[in-house]
Amino acid sequence: MKSAGQVGLRIPHGFVELPGIDDPHLLSEKLQDVGEMLAEAAGPEARDELLGLYRTAFGALIAQGAVYVGFGYFRADDGRVSMAALNVFVKDVREANPYLIVQQTVNAHAEGGPQHGPGVSATALELPCGPAAFVIRMTLAPDDVAAVSPAAWQAQAVIPFPQGRKVVVIDLSTPNPTEAPYYAGILDGIAHTVAFTEDRPDGTSAQHHADSRIAQALG
Repeated sequence: MKSAGQVGLRIPHGFVELPGIDDPHLLSEKLQDVGEMLAEAAGPEARDELLGLYRTAFGALIAQGAVYVGFGYFRADDGRVSMAALNVFVKDVREANPYLIVQQTVNAHAEGGPQHGPGVSATALELPCGPAAFVIRMTLAPDDVAAVSPAAWQAQAVIPFPQGRKVVVIDLSTPNPTEAPYYAGILDGIAHTVAFTEDRPDGTSAQHHADSRIAQALG
């Protein structure tokens, strides 16, 4: 169970956490180790892509409130290696009502909303820990233009704290859009394991864990 203050969640096997959120030297060492492992599995180009991605994006992830930074790679049905970035954030919001937070998130990404765009959709749903919104973005380049974005498919689970004012954002992206249904299942599985710590009147705390559905998500 990965924990960040009052929230915990389970990360499935197949993902590697990149430690050292506040230690660039430790991060660099871990990236080198992971890079060599990835080069052995998928080739040096995949390693170089990973190293370049995280070295340029890591500072921004920290600034956005990242509490977990990691990546995963899996064998696709045709033998290729499919990669994904998995980042978890805790962010402040103004609203105290979790259901209003979800509705505002869905409205913002709906047609006419400030965060809507081609290939963007948002859906509200109920998790064991409370309400949530799933936001999906598909960014495919035209056939005659080389793709420039490292993430062709991105999905986020936005899960408010029970008392509001904060949200957990689980962000999963992959440059392999054909694997989107597989990764959507993984994101759904992780989201269903989110649990929040509840402070009791006597000063103790209790954490309510949801049953993990990651096994089903990974097939």
